[in-house]
Amino acid sequence: MTSTQGENSVAIIGAGLYGLVTAKVLLRETENAFDSVTVFEKDSDLGGVWSENRIYPGLASNSPALTYEIPGFEYPEHLRAYGSHVKAADIHAYFRAYADHFDIKRHVQLQHLVEDVSWNEKTQRWTVKGKNTSGDFSQSFKFLVVCNGMYHEKNLPAVASDFNGTGPGMHHSADVGSPEVRKALATSDHAVVVGAGKSALDLATMIAKGDWVGKREKTPQVTLLYKKAHWLSPRAMLRESTYFERILFSRFVNAWLPFAKDPDFFHKLIAQTGIGKWHTEMIFRFVADDFKKCCHQEDLPQTIPKTPLSKAVSGALHVTPEGYLDFVRSGKIRIVEGGLDSINNNSITVRLNDGTLQPMKVDNVLWATGYKIAFPFFTPSTLKQLGLLDKHMQSPNSQYSQHNLPYLKLHRLIVPAPTTQVQEKSMPHRNIAFNGFAYSLLNPTVSFVAAHWIAEYFQGRIAMADPETIAKDTEHFYEWQKETFASHGAKGVHIGSHATLYNDMLLTDMGVSTGHVAGSALSPIRLAKEWLRPMYGHIYAGLATDLKEKRLTELPSSDAEGVVVSKNNKGMGSVPPFLPLILLVAVIRLVMSLWWPKDDYIKLSL
Repeated sequence: MTSTQGENSVAIIGAGLYGLVTAKVLLRETENAFDSVTVFEKDSDLGGVWSENRIYPGLASNSPALTYEIPGFEYPEHLRAYGSHVKAADIHAYFRAYADHFDIKRHVQLQHLVEDVSWNEKTQRWTVKGKNTSGDFSQSFKFLVVCNGMYHEKNLPAVASDFNGTGPGMHHSADVGSPEVRKALATSDHAVVVGAGKSALDLATMIAKGDWVGKREKTPQVTLLYKKAHWLSPRAMLRESTYFERILFSRFVNAWLPFAKDPDFFHKLIAQTGIGKWHTEMIFRFVADDFKKCCHQEDLPQTIPKTPLSKAVSGALHVTPEGYLDFVRSGKIRIVEGGLDSINNNSITVRLNDGTLQPMKVDNVLWATGYKIAFPFFTPSTLKQLGLLDKHMQSPNSQYSQHNLPYLKLHRLIVPAPTTQVQEKSMPHRNIAFNGFAYSLLNPTVSFVAAHWIAEYFQGRIAMADPETIAKDTEHFYEWQKETFASHGAKGVHIGSHATLYNDMLLTDMGVSTGHVAGSALSPIRLAKEWLRPMYGHIYAGLATDLKEKRLTELPSSDAEGVVVSKNNKGMGSVPPFLPLILLVAVIRLVMSLWWPKDDYIKLSL
């Protein structure tokens, strides 16, 4: 028997960061537009990847503390220092405090595994079915927000999933929350960590330290196996004089990362003109040199990638784990470039990048190989209905399914394009959204802005173009992701360091200018704040108030299916293009003259 929730009820799948933020926004910042919100969580605890059973000693945020803070809810003051990274246990406590403070817990149904979600054409509602500790459940909702995230289903290469024999212990990074797994890794003679991402570097370092078990005479030898190195970021840059988040997360630096949409003249100047491209190249070459010097890795060429830093800033850029480079230098962590070819009894065979096969005797293999895009609660027919299972994925020999999608194409990385317009009664319309599939270096802030966008969209306050235009725009954004983020971008879920411009795009859709500095465009103080301040989450905390004020100025518009559009849309700000250009030249010359050796500066300028 299906129980029907309220007229404007919302089902949210997942109680991690994105699910909790979405629930808070819908419950507390929409003037009671939604009469009930229910969050389904399969685990026994909230927090997603930061839940108690998934965290482990030594785990911390990849992003600095002030960039991993939900707008409107600050960490305790002792955790908010520049350059600090918050420990996993503190993040878990922070999420629990967030849920308590905003009274979200009573809306979360723990140990509720959602197994099927479908659109009911007759009732024009979403039916959510699954299992809990008491048996089966079935509930009906007007709206649906998918927040199961990108860390839902393990990504294991075929060589691991197909191996059935006896051999070295096989573990995925998602399993390290288990004390038994940590003990097995920490007591190894030789452990191999596969991957080049932040988790791989962190875990290799932790295993080499031997901190997970009591004192031992010998800690494990660790091999870090990957195809190619990723760029490492220091905690402080400009010759270790300034914490990197104070520079990397400014609107000014974002201007050097061409976005899918050119929001103003300055960004077009940077991305599309010869002088803009030349200055961009000079800056990235300077920063690349600065990163290597600040990380102290110039004597470790195996840790320095061959790909340009401009690509890494958009995706594969990792803060250097403390002690990692020292372990590489001492040989405690050995880097091997290649892939795991086969698994045998107590050994593996590695195929090096040059094709050579190299056997290794190992005790344990830890796969830090990421996760799949998966929606196990959607049937293939539902995915097809939503436009998420295209012809390529439906071919007879396709390996893709709801458990493994190669990419995700969503309008604004939030809504399925076919559901944005009324097409036919069998199709859902303006009542499904996804939050958590725009991976960035400012995830809490992006989740917060996206949650408000979803609330406005559900209420019909965001104008939608015609289906053809939306489909074209969605495809254009995806092509930009592929070009910018390479293999990461091919999944359609990355925005990397472009979070500020992405937020600007969503805010423009909503008709507000939150995140911009008020005042005269000719004011030097306003100009400096607008372009040079780090775009921390607290800057967006007043978004609900801005939206409320905007609604007071709304006028009906006939431009789009009865949607109300504001006449007070300030867009992305109104800074005259020549002012940031003057600032640009001044900053470049100052930085290069102060921190770059004169001979190197002359060489790079030629």
